[in-house]
Amino acid sequence: MPFKPRMTSLVKKVVPLESGKSLLREKMAIDYWRVEIGQGAEGRYLSPDPRFVIFLKGGSISLGPIGGAASAACRVCYVPADLPLCGVLGAPRCLEHLDIHIQSDNLRAAVGPSVNLDAPLFLPESDDLRQITSLLADECREPRRQEGYSEALAIAAIHEVFAIDAGERASRGQPIPVRCAMAYAVENLDQPLSVDRMADAARVSRFRLTRLFAEHTGLTPWRWVMQRRLEEARRLLAEGESVGRVAHATGFADQAHFSRCFRSATGLPPARWMREHGCSNAAPILQDG
Repeated sequence: MPFKPRMTSLVKKVVPLESGKSLLREKMAIDYWRVEIGQGAEGRYLSPDPRFVIFLKGGSISLGPIGGAASAACRVCYVPADLPLCGVLGAPRCLEHLDIHIQSDNLRAAVGPSVNLDAPLFLPESDDLRQITSLLADECREPRRQEGYSEALAIAAIHEVFAIDAGERASRGQPIPVRCAMAYAVENLDQPLSVDRMADAARVSRFRLTRLFAEHTGLTPWRWVMQRRLEEARRLLAEGESVGRVAHATGFADQAHFSRCFRSATGLPPARWMREHGCSNAAPILQDG
């Protein structure tokens, strides 16, 4: 018998652009939603079953206990059973998201005994999760494969959510100089950056910062910055920003330099990547660097 979500919600200034697409399976339900949100949009949610909310194409939400302070905007949420939350959806725009509702016992069986399922998680996304949820959203919109395929994708997405959380907790355990240098880089991602400037911000020598990065991230500071730039670039491209604007916003020397680096990392030029990922503002480009 298919599992049916039992969540109750009260939303304001959220209008579905199409009817929700649902995959009802024995152990879980997977919903795909595409909605238009207005100024001041918010919602209140409560479910007796745990759930995962994953925003697509750069969308986000700020969640928090009803009557309490909301978290910073996040793109990935895990909500334990019976936890009432209030969500603030930010500026007016179109949002797409996946909801994975799953029975508590089945969730525990999927992730094992060591994962804490009692605390909510408000997280960034990852490249791996983005790829998994893109496939899962496609299957919701137009089911083509056997039921086990969507269930396997949903379980993979759940595991990746907890992997992101583990990575976030590990980063909080990094030395203060590394965290300071990372924070400086993120705040100045659109500016020319150098290892010397990052070291100055962290108040350590270039040599010491490079050694600490290698020990705790496995990367050089410059390689870490490049990864952050490309992650931000993919987010902006998914939101429909032009290639030129993305190149400027992520600190590349020019559009040609950005296109070369992006193609080296993803295997595709930026404009083609936008088209293949269904970005609505992707325009045909004769030559894409």
